[in-house]
Formats: sequence, C-alpha cells, structure tokens
Amino acid sequence: MSGVITHLARAEGLANPWRVVAGAVAELTVCNGPVLLFTSGVFLKPIAADMAWACSPVSFALSLSTLLSAVPTPFLGRMMDRWGVRRVALPRLSLFVICPALIGLSPRSLTVFTFLRALTGIVSTVQTPLPYEQGDCGLVHDRCGLALGVAMPGVGWAP
Repeated sequence: MSGVITHLARAEGLANPWRVVAGAVAELTVCNGPVLLFTSGVFLKPIAADMAWACSPVSFALSLSTLLSAVPTPFLGRMMDRWGVRRVALPRLSLFVICPALIGLSPRSLTVFTFLRALTGIVSTVQTPLPYEQGDCGLVHDRCGLALGVAMPGVGWAP
C-alpha cells in the first residue's frame, strides 16, 4: 500500500488529472484487444491464404497468443504496485511494438509464426487496460469508479 500512497503524492502536482483519463481512452483504442484479439477473425483467412497454410494452425497460433496474454497479468500488476506504472509499462510497450513487426518480417514458417504470436501475446499484457486503469485510479483516487467508467469504453471504440 505504501507504493500507492507515494504515487498519489506525486499526482497532486498535476493541474488536471482527468487529462490522463482522456489519454487512457485514446490509448485503450489501440490496446491488445482491438489490435490483436478483435482483428484475429478478420486476418485469419488472409494470413492462411498468403502463407499457404490451413486455417486451423493459424487459428491455434492466434488462440495461443490470446491465452498467453492472460498469464503474466498478475505479475505485471504486482510489478506496477511495487515500482509504479510508468517504470514498468514504458519499456515493455516498446516490446509490444516490436513483436508484431517481427511477425511481418518473419519467414514463411508456421513454427516461427506460432512462436512470435505466442511471444506477442505475452508482451501484449502491458497493453491491456490494467496499467491505464491503475494510473487513472492512482491519479483520480476520489472518483476511481467514474474514471474507470469513462476510460474503459475506449477498448471497444475505434475511430
């Protein structure tokens, strides 16, 4: 609990912490749900056709990625409690950007594709609503429920 109080003390210097909530809405439109999960059905057949693979192994890789994105979430939450959202999330966001790019540059190997999709799922945990919502509640602690209610629709909304 001491880590939370330290972060709240730093938040008092912000003129308007609700700008962070507005930023969370924008960031959640490109979180791991819309980028990786919601688009999987759209890209399943084109990926399989382009690579000359059956749909079932591609679907397995996409499902494995989704499943593995849930595994590190408790560890990520614990790290953010201990060291703060910014120190934990910022370095890992670069990994989230690099992994999908590696998929696009990978050879036509189903094994490599499955491995890179699994790795992308693991590192995509940092792009779940968890860090953004922890930051929102840490800054707007007296109206945490409202902050969550305002920011969470960003996950399903894409311009």
